[in-house]
Amino acid sequence: MKILFITGQLDIGGIECWLRDLTSLMLEKRTDLDIYILVDKPHKGTLEDELIDKGIKILRVNSSKNNKLIYMKDLYSILKRYKFDVIHSNVSYTNGIISLIGFLLKIPVRISHIHSNRNSKHFSPIKRMSSILLKICIEFFSTHKIAVSEQSKSNYLFEKNVTVMACGINLKGKESHIDIRKEKGWLENDIILCSVGRLERVKNHEFTINLLSNLPSYYKLVLAGEGSLRTELENLVLKENLQDRVIFLGGINSVISFLENNVDILLFPSFHEGFGVVAIESQLAGVPIIASTNVPTSTKISNIINYVDLDDMNSWLDNIINIKK
Repeated sequence: MKILFITGQLDIGGIECWLRDLTSLMLEKRTDLDIYILVDKPHKGTLEDELIDKGIKILRVNSSKNNKLIYMKDLYSILKRYKFDVIHSNVSYTNGIISLIGFLLKIPVRISHIHSNRNSKHFSPIKRMSSILLKICIEFFSTHKIAVSEQSKSNYLFEKNVTVMACGINLKGKESHIDIRKEKGWLENDIILCSVGRLERVKNHEFTINLLSNLPSYYKLVLAGEGSLRTELENLVLKENLQDRVIFLGGINSVISFLENNVDILLFPSFHEGFGVVAIESQLAGVPIIASTNVPTSTKISNIINYVDLDDMNSWLDNIINIKK
């Protein structure tokens, strides 16, 4: 059976790590699977070598953000050439384009998987119309619809026949041997805050850095993840004179182990999240987490997570300070 998973990139992030763990498990259980992953980012992702070593093939297509027509043409050529039995698309509303092309090429199973809870009501009129057309394509041309939470179901045109399926977590991940305090020369009584996620606008790292600038100097910050905003965020850290209190760690493979061994508080101020796997990982590590109210409350599996409105920075600061009193 030939299966294609479609995502944006293969740097370390919630969707990407879930996809790595899922495909690994599939290959352990079935020997007749031929698995491909298609991305639309030109750079080599952090996870690519690991996936290739397991026998997974990586394909690339021009980004849909640059030119939708070129994206559709390239995607059509790839799907026609490889004759997949299953396509599993994880790229939000663009799932509609993929499902349509899969339908035209008679691909039997066309799965649309939504990982976000963003509200298209806040889009511009043109973007809103585009999202509606793509949602219509998902409804007509997908054979299966999956959402990662009850909240993310609302991203479909119709919630009927949507399967809610949270992304699983591999609890047998590698141990992290990173010692942030030792590497950075931070003191044992310093309080280490952390953000885990792609360095993209949706993760709201600017808010996190602004929080740090309003806290005493013994609060430090680890930003774990890669993304297009890294340089911009590094410049913001320099502008705020926080370079001795912030470390850009890059991607990490073993989130639970890293949090457990290094972090005092996880900050998760996203603008929108379909689910938010790192919220679960933080609780499993026993690390308190402060999340925005945009993170689904279905991530609450303990009493060490608080949800705070992004409009109330003082409440964020109070929560951070009170956790370590």
